[in-house]
Amino acid sequence: MLETAQTSWALWVPIAIFTLCAFMEWVTPRHTLQHRNRRWITHAGFFIVNIGIGRVISLLSVSSAAAFATQKGWGALHVFNAPNWVQLLAVLIVYDFAIWTQHFAMHRFPILWRIHQVHHSDHELDVTTALRFHPFEIIVSTLYKSLVIIALGAPVWVAVSVELWVSITAMFNHSNIALPRRIDHFLRYFIVTPDMHLVHHSTSPHHQHHNFGFGLTIWDRLFNRHLDMSEMGSDMDRAQQSVGLLSVQKSCSISWRWSMLLPFRPV
Repeated sequence: MLETAQTSWALWVPIAIFTLCAFMEWVTPRHTLQHRNRRWITHAGFFIVNIGIGRVISLLSVSSAAAFATQKGWGALHVFNAPNWVQLLAVLIVYDFAIWTQHFAMHRFPILWRIHQVHHSDHELDVTTALRFHPFEIIVSTLYKSLVIIALGAPVWVAVSVELWVSITAMFNHSNIALPRRIDHFLRYFIVTPDMHLVHHSTSPHHQHHNFGFGLTIWDRLFNRHLDMSEMGSDMDRAQQSVGLLSVQKSCSISWRWSMLLPFRPV
């Protein structure tokens, strides 16, 4: 178990990024949100439940997996005596691709889509959408990521750092921030921007099967899953983008109880 002093930064950094994104949404919003307050309450419910789930499955956390791999001497990194920065960069790249693969699988396999559709059923997009994941998806994701960390043999500090990368990029690319066009076009060569991920959350099934990346954009480009802009509105009028699932009514998606039961409803 990691000491509190060693992991406190892993708690405060996401809080700081969440606060910054929320502030920027207030200063320069991309869309005018109609149900912001009710959605925040719903997504707070998801966050609380998932925190509880996280405590139950804490032995499967990426940090615990990293500690286990280090203790046993398992994983690819134990074969090489690489500098710390090389270890961090290598794990970040592989881990980011693993997250891309997981996201692709969530859309590809019906049993996984049933739980992932809860995330996509949000008809408005902001930083709190990054908290909107069904507990079943959290369990599947945690198990998968733990196995990836063990296979890599990542040190604890590296595992915590790359997990922070995933959390931070998820909050950023789900946020309702209108980035200046030049900044957006520069950033999207490397990392997923809010406009890029907005396309993925489109009500169009075609759009939903593109832009799977949370962090790096290279994977979508390599596997021909990159869609530069929405086909539902001009690139200059981002407010025309419609998000959510056509099969889910907006009033239903705002309900925490309804959303939690969505995976069990008839297709």
